[in-house]
Amino acid sequence: MIKKVTLLVPAFLLVLALSSSKFLAPELEADNLTSVSDTLSNARLSYFAWQDSASAGTNINIKSSGSPSNDTNNLFAGETVLIGNDATATTYTVSDITNATNFQISTTISADDDDSGDAVIATRSGKHTFAFTPVSVLDSGDVRVLIRRTATASKENDGLPDQDGFDRGDSFALTDIDCSSLPSGTAVDFGNITVNGLTYHYFECNYTGNNALSSYSIGVGQTAGTHGIINPSPGSSHTAGTADTYNIIVQHRNSAATTVDSTSGKIAVVESVRVTASVDPYLSFAISLVTASAVNCGSSAPADVSSTAVSVPFGSLSLASFNDAQQGLSVTTNADGGYTLKARQYDQLGLRGATCTGKGPTFTNACVPDSIGNDGTADYNATDLWTSTTVKGWGYSLQADIDGGSTSYSAPASIAFEWDDATGNCTGGSTSTFCAKQF
Repeated sequence: MIKKVTLLVPAFLLVLALSSSKFLAPELEADNLTSVSDTLSNARLSYFAWQDSASAGTNINIKSSGSPSNDTNNLFAGETVLIGNDATATTYTVSDITNATNFQISTTISADDDDSGDAVIATRSGKHTFAFTPVSVLDSGDVRVLIRRTATASKENDGLPDQDGFDRGDSFALTDIDCSSLPSGTAVDFGNITVNGLTYHYFECNYTGNNALSSYSIGVGQTAGTHGIINPSPGSSHTAGTADTYNIIVQHRNSAATTVDSTSGKIAVVESVRVTASVDPYLSFAISLVTASAVNCGSSAPADVSSTAVSVPFGSLSLASFNDAQQGLSVTTNADGGYTLKARQYDQLGLRGATCTGKGPTFTNACVPDSIGNDGTADYNATDLWTSTTVKGWGYSLQADIDGGSTSYSAPASIAFEWDDATGNCTGGSTSTFCAKQF
């Protein structure tokens, strides 16, 4: 026997109408009891489809016709679905909606559940809260509330959604009826009844003494767990986006169980609306100038020259001191994994762009070599302390967040190294620290 799957979500739609002997719209009149309403904690239609071609792996394919639910429009990622037949059925979690007739589950479907014609069910259930105001004062009477059920008696409380009414579920108990609003109200009975040829569930509350002519309420079902009233699946003539409506009745009876006042109305259930959106990937990278007035990377004085976005014009170099210039690098992305920024030097600094032969620090032609640092260990992958002006060369360091003069740059999530690192070969600076690498 297929067992039920109950999913509770907040209600987002309730349609209520009052009538006399028949339903009228748009202007409705109450018969006897006044201010009658039934508020559903969950007003979503249940989902009931049949598998089409055999599903496999994590993909579930459903029939596009002949089922109460003929597409995936009322199914949502994160929901629990029951898949299988009367003999075997398993609960799965929906991970994604692929298209109108296919969706994904988070685990591989069992071989017992992947056959064409197997059911795919997501029940939506919750609490009905009836509110009403009596127009008669009755001593020790009772109030019955009626909710439309399926005409097939064997299915009215099997825990699965029905196409023509609400299902009471196979775990419902008297304790799931809240009569506390009535004078010494007590839940005494529930069951099935036929009124004017239509089948209903009924839920009955007795009370003690005289009722007042004021507002009361009765709760039926639970908002959580397995004791909610299960909403119908789409009706046989259902149109997507148009609510299916069902009758309700509130009866006020005397101590002899004779109905004195009765009011009927309608409630409505409809599909939820799936809202989807996508965010296009975004990446921007910019190289920006840093003015000569900016002080970064531990410099005790501003940089020697201002850079541009496309050049670092050192000009005339001092041989007795360090020559400093800076550029700002800015990266913005919305990628989950962030970004990685790398820089590449195509050659060392040759006179008038001439190719430098060898690695340095000495060359056979006019070149400024890449710096090897104080200890001679700096290269493209390793850092070294570089504070001695006797070590000539060209190198670089990084600072996560800098003052660019007119522009400031915030720190990235991580950085390869920084000028003030004091680990490995960058330790031992007695008066100053400048950790550098070769380009």
